[in-house]
Amino acid sequence: MAADGWIVAQPQVRSLRHDIAEALREAIRGHRLAPGARILEAELAQRFNVSRQPVREAIRMLEREGLLTSLPNRGTFVTRVTVEDSLAICDVREELEGLAVRLAIRNLTTEDRERLRSIPVTMRAAAAEGDVNRLVKLDLELHELIVSRSNHRLLQDVLDSIAVYSRGFIVHTKSYYDADLGQVADSHERLVREILTGDAARAEAAVQEHIREAAARLRRRYDAGEHAS
Repeated sequence: MAADGWIVAQPQVRSLRHDIAEALREAIRGHRLAPGARILEAELAQRFNVSRQPVREAIRMLEREGLLTSLPNRGTFVTRVTVEDSLAICDVREELEGLAVRLAIRNLTTEDRERLRSIPVTMRAAAAEGDVNRLVKLDLELHELIVSRSNHRLLQDVLDSIAVYSRGFIVHTKSYYDADLGQVADSHERLVREILTGDAARAEAAVQEHIREAAARLRRRYDAGEHAS
C-alpha cells in the first residue's frame, strides 16, 4: 500500500462504495498508487472508517474498470500491464473491433450517432485544456459504444476481457497520448466520420487503421526505451 496522504477526501455515507472507488481511482490516476501496489481491504476499511463490505464493492468496481487485479491466494493489486502486453492486445483488437464495428453499423440509433459526433468535439476541448484523463475517458467510451452495439455477446465478452487490461495500461501510462493531444481528437474524428457513412467496409478499415496508429505510437516509445513501470 502506498504511504499516507493519497486519499483526497473521506467518503460520504450516501454512497460509500462509489466514494471509496473514486478516491482509489484518483490515487491511481495521479500515480499516488503505482502499478503493482497491493490493496488491503482491512487497511482501506480503517482509513475510511467503514466496514469491509463497501471496500470490497469498490474493489470489484475497479477490477471491472481494469484498474485493480485480484490474484487467487495472492491478493489485490493495482493493475500492471507492460508495453509488450499492450502491443499484443492491439493486434487482437484490430481484428475483433473490426468485426464489432461491421456488426454495429446496422444497430446504431439516432442517439448513438449524435453521441459519436459529439465525442471528438469534446475531446478537442479536453486537448486544449491538457486534460488527458478526460481524453482517456472519452476514448474508452467511444470504443465501448461500438462494441456494445455489435449485439454479439461472445464478441463483447472477449473484448471486455481485453479492455480490462487496455484501460489499466492507458490510465497508468497515458502512452497512447504521446502525440499532440489535438491529434488524438483528430484521429477519433476521422474514425467517427467513417463510421457515420454507414458503410461497414469503410468503418472496419477505419477502426483497424485507428488501432494500428495507437500501436505505432506505443512501438515508438518502446523502441526509445520508455517501458511501462
